[in-house]
Amino acid sequence: MTDPWVRRHVLLYAWPHVIRRLRTRPLRARLLADLLRKANRR
Repeated sequence: MTDPWVRRHVLLYAWPHVIRRLRTRPLRARLLADLLRKANRR
């Protein structure tokens, strides 16, 4: 139900957070990548 514009805003807002988590916890990189792929598919 969320618009693509809102989704882009959320991704841009959370992007630095994701990068920090990737640096601190590389093990979760795969999970985050999968979530991003699913979000992009929708």
